[in-house]
Amino acid sequence: TLLSKAIGHEENRIAILIQKHLSEKKQSEYRRLINKDEPNYRLKDLKKLPKSYKSGEVQKEIKRHKLLSELYASAYKLVKRFKLSQGNIRYYATLCTKYNINRLNELKNHRALLYLTCFVVTRYQISNDSLAQAFLVAYSDFSDKVKICRDEMIQEQTLKALENIENVPLILDLFMDN
Repeated sequence: TLLSKAIGHEENRIAILIQKHLSEKKQSEYRRLINKDEPNYRLKDLKKLPKSYKSGEVQKEIKRHKLLSELYASAYKLVKRFKLSQGNIRYYATLCTKYNINRLNELKNHRALLYLTCFVVTRYQISNDSLAQAFLVAYSDFSDKVKICRDEMIQEQTLKALENIENVPLILDLFMDN
């Protein structure tokens, strides 16, 4: 049918772009994400989103961001060459998220790499947003603590000033001639 021919043509176009613009070394780096011999399957960890903005969760997200940043530049360039819409990029990234490691390993190499590169681009952007939000939350908490500390110091200084106010007339008498 016409639809299956169009899909086949698009798959061939993407396979050619992957072979042409993604070195064997980079391809193996992406394949490592779904390699069963890797500790804890790296993709499995990358799929996790932070549950909160607490220090431990932010540290885990920073580690994920570091791994993603190693792949992001090549993934971004390749995805741009695919000339896919943002919707299609998200769609392929979602497929990567939905499929388990075994299913991704069963796919044709170019299809798995398509899903993985779209996933890396999308997840990297999510990670950036998440870390920026974590910074804002931490800054807000810090700002709130600073305001509380400021108010406590003002209150403390005010009390000290009130304690010493009764000594003001005595000090003034020292300087005044009767």
